Amino acid sequence: MKHRNLHSKDGGYQRTGDRTPMQWDNSKNRGFSTTDGELYLPTDDEKCNVEEQLSDENSLLNYIRKMIKVRKQYSNLSNNNIRFENRDDKILVYERDDLYVIVNLSDHYLPVDTSNLVIASSYDALENGMLKPTSSIILRK
Repeated sequence: MKHRNLHSKDGGYQRTGDRTPMQWDNSKNRGFSTTDGELYLPTDDEKCNVEEQLSDENSLLNYIRKMIKVRKQYSNLSNNNIRFENRDDKILVYERDDLYVIVNLSDHYLPVDTSNLVIASSYDALENGMLKPTSSIILRK
């Protein structure tokens, strides 16, 4: 779902376009309601919905679900024990106990060893052993 440019309703101001009904599927009113009447705020005409996101293994919804599993599996991602590696090339590297997090903030590809990969920031963050610009990965030590 994305922001829609809608007029303010009941004090929603610029946030009104972010408060549209959840789009569950492609049925009437995108699965939010079975009413024949007008919804308080309209649904989006785009086909992005939960049903389609669930069926796409590379969707944002499924990525967030994977990240939740990783966070539950590696409780040290939630602790305060963090050590940063000093780098000057827009590459952020830090460790959390037995994990390394590498964030490529640069505009160039970064060679990485993915043999201990836990998760990447997106399905296409890695290409031929290279971490794409503005992508990140988590590795086990």
